[in-house]
Amino acid sequence: MNVTNDQIDKKKVNDILSQVKIGASDKSKLLGYALNTCNYYELEYIHSKIPTIYKGLFSLSFLIRRDVARLYQTPIQPCASTIDYMGKLAYIIKKHAQKINLYIKYKTQVDSSFLKGDYDDARKMLKKINDEVSYSFWAIAYEIKMDRLQYGIQRSITTHNTYFHQNNCPIFQKFCNVAFHTSSLEYTTDIEKKVLFLGGEEYTYINNIIITHFLAYKGINEGDWFCSDMNSSIIDLYNNFIAYLPNFNTSTINKTEFKFFLKEINSVIHDPYLLKICYLLGLYFNNIYSLSKRQSIIHSYMIKDFQSVIDESTIYIEDNPLDIEVLCIYIKSCIASNRDVSVLSKEGSIIQEIKHHLFRIFRPNTESTFHLTKLKGICQSLYHIDAIKHLHSIITAFEKNDLWSLCDNTWKYSPYLNVGDAMFYNNVDRRKEFINSLGVGIKIADIFDTVAHPLSNDAYECSIGKQNNENIFKIIANGYKDGDFAPFLTPHIVSYIFNYYIGKYQYEDAIKFYVDNLTINDYISIQVEQQTINVIIDNHEYLVNKIPLELSIFYHSINIDIDTIYLTYKRYLRLSGVTKASDLQITGDKKQELFLANVASQKVLTLHVLNFKTIEQVMDERINICTHLYDYYDNRRYSDEISAIMRDKRILELNNKIVDNKIYVDVQSIKDSELDEAKTLFKMYEQSTSSDIDVLQDSNIQRLIEKLESMGFDDIKVIADGCNNQIEKINYQYDILERMFLYIRNQFLFNPKYGLDNYLSTRIRHGTLVNQLRNHFEEGALITNKKGGKYSHNDHWMNLFGVTNTVAIQCAARFLEFSELIDCMIYEIKDKYVQVYIEGMQKNEQASFNYDIASFKDEIRQLQTRTELNSYDAIVSEIFNILWMHTDNCLKDIKTYLIDVQRKMIEVLHNLERDIINIITRSNPQWALFHDTITSCVNNIQEDFQVVCRWFNRSNYADFDFTIMQVIDTSLGFINRNNKISLKTEFEGNSTTILHGNYFGTIYDIFHDILNNVLEYEQNHNVDRTCRIVTEEVNDYLNIKVINPIDPKDAETLKTTVTEINNNLHSKFKGGRSRMEGNSGCIKIFNAIHNHLRSRNNKYENIVENNMFIVDISLELKPIRK
Repeated sequence: MNVTNDQIDKKKVNDILSQVKIGASDKSKLLGYALNTCNYYELEYIHSKIPTIYKGLFSLSFLIRRDVARLYQTPIQPCASTIDYMGKLAYIIKKHAQKINLYIKYKTQVDSSFLKGDYDDARKMLKKINDEVSYSFWAIAYEIKMDRLQYGIQRSITTHNTYFHQNNCPIFQKFCNVAFHTSSLEYTTDIEKKVLFLGGEEYTYINNIIITHFLAYKGINEGDWFCSDMNSSIIDLYNNFIAYLPNFNTSTINKTEFKFFLKEINSVIHDPYLLKICYLLGLYFNNIYSLSKRQSIIHSYMIKDFQSVIDESTIYIEDNPLDIEVLCIYIKSCIASNRDVSVLSKEGSIIQEIKHHLFRIFRPNTESTFHLTKLKGICQSLYHIDAIKHLHSIITAFEKNDLWSLCDNTWKYSPYLNVGDAMFYNNVDRRKEFINSLGVGIKIADIFDTVAHPLSNDAYECSIGKQNNENIFKIIANGYKDGDFAPFLTPHIVSYIFNYYIGKYQYEDAIKFYVDNLTINDYISIQVEQQTINVIIDNHEYLVNKIPLELSIFYHSINIDIDTIYLTYKRYLRLSGVTKASDLQITGDKKQELFLANVASQKVLTLHVLNFKTIEQVMDERINICTHLYDYYDNRRYSDEISAIMRDKRILELNNKIVDNKIYVDVQSIKDSELDEAKTLFKMYEQSTSSDIDVLQDSNIQRLIEKLESMGFDDIKVIADGCNNQIEKINYQYDILERMFLYIRNQFLFNPKYGLDNYLSTRIRHGTLVNQLRNHFEEGALITNKKGGKYSHNDHWMNLFGVTNTVAIQCAARFLEFSELIDCMIYEIKDKYVQVYIEGMQKNEQASFNYDIASFKDEIRQLQTRTELNSYDAIVSEIFNILWMHTDNCLKDIKTYLIDVQRKMIEVLHNLERDIINIITRSNPQWALFHDTITSCVNNIQEDFQVVCRWFNRSNYADFDFTIMQVIDTSLGFINRNNKISLKTEFEGNSTTILHGNYFGTIYDIFHDILNNVLEYEQNHNVDRTCRIVTEEVNDYLNIKVINPIDPKDAETLKTTVTEINNNLHSKFKGGRSRMEGNSGCIKIFNAIHNHLRSRNNKYENIVENNMFIVDISLELKPIRK
């Protein structure tokens, strides 16, 4: 591009040059003026004309920082349009090309060593960058992160605090805080709440600067905050430019000046990534993709020579850990060739951990979501590394389960040329031209034209060729059926096939396919859009008659309402010629098993009132179903469910619950199917530290605003509410536990199927409450209803009273006032008090069910310190206990409030009576009838409020009491009912203590496991003996012994085994948070006794003596006594 007179304002540049030549006193101010007002061409012209002595200043030599204290201290920061600022960047970068090229060279070594776990070499290279290039905030953030990974959180805090004190600039100090908070690989989006300023648009500038530097994975939008690093260092300036490069608007990139400035930068900077972008833009024409080992690897992958890929990649990846594309190809090839992947263990470096997670993502299983979450966290934490940006784009695209978007954005971050980079071009011909230029064995016709063979490994025909027609569908559907696709594409393939059927209005085929997928890949979930659900519901009548079995399974899988599932359940039974699900003859068909296991649940059976009129009958039917399933499939899932139902039946028999109560949360269903994220959080919780750590923070927003305004960001308007430097207490284990608590709390409260608010809404708020409390007022015609927004006149009493004129007007007004007042009181109960409140919702001081996190801080702290809660189940159960205890308090509060409303309402009734009689006088012949009506209403209202108060009780184990013998009877009854051989037992005991219902389930489980083990031993050893159960109360302890004879030949072996088990149990218990592996009955019993019965003094031991196996248990009675 030739410079024209239009591009240089001669008067302006000559004025600046004159100021320089006459020795203007403030050269820095003059430089700031030049940067703010001059474009690229003018700056170059000025630089070419000024005396040599000033060339350093006008090259911004101060960006070569010699210590930390000078970062962000220079009061020069021009704000300009994107194109103009790109010109200024081109000017500055060209002047520092030598330093930047050295930085790029060293940075590659830093990133490589860091990912490979060679932290000493990475530190050495960071020091070389500081010494030979410049100090930078990039290096500081890297050091904080590296210290945390290598030495732990305390070391990283020390590093953070040291740097924090070396520079008093509020931007620098804020960046220090953000660098620390984003330093862990256990990265979660909650971190964003810690580092961003919450509020409205007034925080946009500040937050976008933070996002650009630390949270760029959120996406960078083009804006003035692009101009934010010219007073930091040349390294930070260059990094910011590179971070923005793939995020500029298309309209910006296509501008001639933008391309010119980019080409100018590329002409002097040796950055492979920059070179690639220029190549894609057509600004660099030499083929940068030379024949090499990398090209050979990609070629081998394209022709499905997976063994060659593996052989060639192993050394290549070691030498090039930043080449994520080849790493992904290597892992896919390992999976495709069933290669031993023991080398992909998690232990070791970050790159090893990345391989570990990628392998488990590319080979889908039940743990894939966990590994995807972990890998995304790593990517977000290490987003300052270009290779990790590329990895993040790959897994983000992968997560969408959309074949057609797999490559849409992967071109943005890799410094290498990859097949997916073709998506940079919108024009199909340019895509073809680009792929041809790679020379990696891809036939253009196969990707873009008619396909007549199985698709390529990564389905480029879809993601790049964008082919989406009937031919492609047939190839994909047949390929899926024949197992032609790589495992990592399975979620994308099944989602495509399902949605293809939907798009073609083939709803029957879509649902059949969905269910078929469940029978094959039950761990792969097809995401069904609400619009699709609505369409299927619209076609329910047709589908339920054609495919009731598949439709019922589909409905259950997508969590549709229980009434709709029930209709499909009934239709399938009718077509099968049976009236009950337990009458179905089990055939081994997987769909039938899914129907019986999932669809014919107790919730559905409860709606089948013609067959099952009581909850006991529902439970018996479900037990029969599970018994048939267990007999056929021998799956413990079904025996466990039978055990749970038997326990619940016994509880139902013992429970003296109030029939009317309406407070319920289906905790078991939430535990069974709604807590996937809680499991992920628990894994993170186990691996975290529990210590509090002091981190300096700068919370003074005003100082930050003033600094930004001094840099030229004049439009920032923020009301400062901060304070001076503070100490922030950081406890990451607590943070994770709090997130887990909040997640479970939200499920407890707001789960649309099982949560408290659902039951409050359907059982109380939705008509029930208003009807109950309003009924007797209407019965006595004391209130009227609204019509057109106004209450109707009370014609009933006005006619009876026979009043006219002024008296009629006064009476009418008083009745209207009364109607409005009563409704106001009733609706206030419904709309304000019978409501759930949590933080973040519109403030409701009256909400009786207030679950604000502030109410639980102490309980969460106590949870964290309770080392006996050393398993996922233990913590989840305790969190539900905490929520129920809080709920009990809420119920007490609302009943107290209801009694107060009752008193006020009766007072209002009496006031109405007094006022009306004063108006009509006692001489009115109907005043006695009115008095009787008021009296009757008062009595009825008292009864109504008693009914409503009874609603606010919950059905739980705490509502009944039991003895130890009742638990043993229940457990033994189940075992003998579900086994061909009955267990012979005899009892001794003096225990008559009444135990609290909360612990029935736990103690039942203990005896169930013990007695089941006894029976299993007898069956395996073909012995027929009697098991003794002895209970004894001594000094406020309940001692229990379960004694069963053993074969003398087994005694010594069992002694050794028992000693090993006892030692293992105690070592795991003393280990605090360490997770108990395995699923043995002994560990479950140990956990129940020590973790769930609320005493650390409880004891459990297995003993072998005198040819007897003895389970010896001691329970402290005080915590569990009624």
